[in-house]
Amino acid sequence: ASNSWGLSGIWGTSSADIFAVGSRGTILHHDGTAWSDMGIASFGLLDVWGSSPNDVFAVGDYGAIQHYDGSSWSRMASGTTEALYGVWGSSPTDVFAVGGWVSIAMSLDECPGGSTILHYDGSGWSSVGSGNKCMLTAVWGSSPTDVFAAGDKGTILHYDGSERRAGVWSGISAAILVLAWLGISYTIRWRAKAKA
Repeated sequence: ASNSWGLSGIWGTSSADIFAVGSRGTILHHDGTAWSDMGIASFGLLDVWGSSPNDVFAVGDYGAIQHYDGSSWSRMASGTTEALYGVWGSSPTDVFAVGGWVSIAMSLDECPGGSTILHYDGSGWSSVGSGNKCMLTAVWGSSPTDVFAAGDKGTILHYDGSERRAGVWSGISAAILVLAWLGISYTIRWRAKAKA
């Protein structure tokens, strides 16, 4: 590709259908033969995921969410101005985007900012509370009832699908995961309802 901007996310359905996103709103596509520039979005993009070649989401700076319908990209309203670092879904009507912000007042003991979790239900994005103050940088799941988000200070959150609208996440730090691996029982749970 002729674009020289930094890239930060890549996803595809096959070796002939790959999307890459990056700084300054870069969106590239590989058709199995060559890379092409699909245009420049408004803000830097940090991650990309899709459920099919005709349903692709890219997220990034200032709450930017772009959607590709198989023919063109369009901006979606996210309801946030926080950076979104990760996106993943189990279907076209069950997509999560995560991100947050960091305060200038850094602390070694606690997260100096806040987390953002958004959920897309096929018609719009809504904010989901996590009770967590650490910025989230990645999201992945194995099913609609088994979704993980990770971020600053070893934060790992888990959603088990137990509440309507993806509203309850439990969280444990990486240090707690080590304790669990050693056979020491210790759990922290955050419960927060999604906004109606």
